[in-house]
Amino acid sequence: PRRPLSAAAAAAAVSALLVSLVPSPAASAAYTTDVRIVGMPGGAPQTLPATYVRTFRRWSVLGETTDAVPIVEPLPSAGIGTYVDPTSTSELWWPEDVDRIQFRPALDVLLNSGIPQYAMAGLNVRVPPESAADGSEWRNYGMCSQPLASQWTTFSLAVEGSFRVECLAETEDGEGGTKWEGLFPSSDSVGGMESAPSSLGDERSARMEYASERTNGALERIGVLLSNLEGDSPLSDGFHVVSFPLVDGWTDLPRPKKVEEVVPKGKDAEAYVAAGGEGTVTVKAAEEGKYRLVCVATAEPLDAGELLTMGAGTIDMTATSVLGVHVSRTSAGSESQYLPDAYKPLYVA
Repeated sequence: PRRPLSAAAAAAAVSALLVSLVPSPAASAAYTTDVRIVGMPGGAPQTLPATYVRTFRRWSVLGETTDAVPIVEPLPSAGIGTYVDPTSTSELWWPEDVDRIQFRPALDVLLNSGIPQYAMAGLNVRVPPESAADGSEWRNYGMCSQPLASQWTTFSLAVEGSFRVECLAETEDGEGGTKWEGLFPSSDSVGGMESAPSSLGDERSARMEYASERTNGALERIGVLLSNLEGDSPLSDGFHVVSFPLVDGWTDLPRPKKVEEVVPKGKDAEAYVAAGGEGTVTVKAAEEGKYRLVCVATAEPLDAGELLTMGAGTIDMTATSVLGVHVSRTSAGSESQYLPDAYKPLYVA
């Protein structure tokens, strides 16, 4: 679709372009909101300020989900070399010069001096080795590259047998509205179960059962990790968010649809590099071509799609953790003259 681009939209596009090229602590902070905690005694949600949440160090569990003792690795972030803070509770950016971004669902846990305090829906994201200039895997590939749930729940809820993580994408339904499309568990993963309990009478129930099974496996690995923590381990002191993948494999993230806009030459087009000729200049608005990716961690008997149709207040009452980000394309990292040195092996061959 092509339609005139307003001055306000043009300004927003230019602002987003500059933010992606010139990372700064202030810019990073704009994409991490306060975190709400539900499932607390008394029922009233509590809030953790975004400034506080950004101080929590993030870790990823490496290796296979069947490994005897999980191995964790810190996620490079601001303060380490010239890396920027990759955390965002609202956006997931996809640079134009990266052909593939992959994801896998996870259970994230906040540790307080080695003790699990909160649980949340998680999402591991990476640039796969074959899509990086240096042939390496990249988790922190720039701003807004590592999602974090904006709503957490208590760890005591997570140990309930029906607790599970599900992930969905909000897509167009072809009739002017939207619909939820399941990304995890996939129909392939459910179909690959060695045996489905006889109580499962439909695919919906099988999907929920599979998600619960994988989440319970992650909870077991949390117990193994914590029981093997040494006293001098960094995880035994302070606050840390540790991400436990639910599956070993990675899935390609769906590409956002590109939406081109047309602006009259000599007006809003001044904000862009004008194409030659008369008439119009065609550009892509920064606020277009998005879709929403949502993961929930819940013990509710409803599947994630049904749960997300409820109001925010009802979701709070279910003590459900929610991770929701808009996936959008951003300018090419390799074309930025402000690209930090830490990212040059990823973007510059």
